[in-house]
Amino acid sequence: GIADVPSFELPTGSNASEAISALVVLRQGPENRLRDAGPAEAFAALFPELTVHRWDPAFVEQVADLLLAVLDRVPVYRLECRPDREAVELLCARVLQEAGET
Repeated sequence: GIADVPSFELPTGSNASEAISALVVLRQGPENRLRDAGPAEAFAALFPELTVHRWDPAFVEQVADLLLAVLDRVPVYRLECRPDREAVELLCARVLQEAGET
């Protein structure tokens, strides 16, 4: 339900699932820079990426409420980056630090 931490099925085909540690909004940039996305920025970046039947106002509201519930529980980062290993390392270090795994 909405109150649960979101999870996804692992691609192994098993029935296992993992909690989502973070969501990342990616943008190509001239340097690798990672920062927290505030709630409004996160919503504005993620909502257009969802499949929403805009002709059904009740459905739009339901999807918006679900996204808001996820954003209350899962950190969202904005990563402006070059397509290189350093960008991945920067992101991994931050997510692991936030999760208390460093």
